[in-house]
Amino acid sequence: FCIFLPPKPNLTIAQSEGYPLASPQEQENWAVSYCTKQNAANGARQFPPGLITGAHFLSTPVQNQISGTFDPKVLGIPLDGGGFYDFDQNVNSPPGGFCTGFDSFYNAVVPVDGIFCIKCCKGISGCNISNWQAGCEGMVPGSY
Repeated sequence: FCIFLPPKPNLTIAQSEGYPLASPQEQENWAVSYCTKQNAANGARQFPPGLITGAHFLSTPVQNQISGTFDPKVLGIPLDGGGFYDFDQNVNSPPGGFCTGFDSFYNAVVPVDGIFCIKCCKGISGCNISNWQAGCEGMVPGSY
């Protein structure tokens, strides 16, 4: 599996979310895919040892989701309230981000709590990100 994370140390999740009208300097901070295997996605990086400390997978006919824990210090991610990346109803963050075989996704990362989640959904509105304030526990119920 893959999740989006900042491309370099000391960037917050919010700083790496990306948006279409970003300056070239801001684009350098757009999130990149980190995966269990290097190059599992175009340009993806492999999870460094110790980053992922737990992960739980759930699949249904309309979505796949992963909930888990991680150590943000491994990548130098600041311990703040985090943020989320998504593709749902014409919002794409980071630009170009997608879940293979699905139409929409929601990927939250909360460094201060050491949790992450990703949900890949059928249908452009399938992930229903209108409830994004609920965070991982509300958007992607599972084990953390």
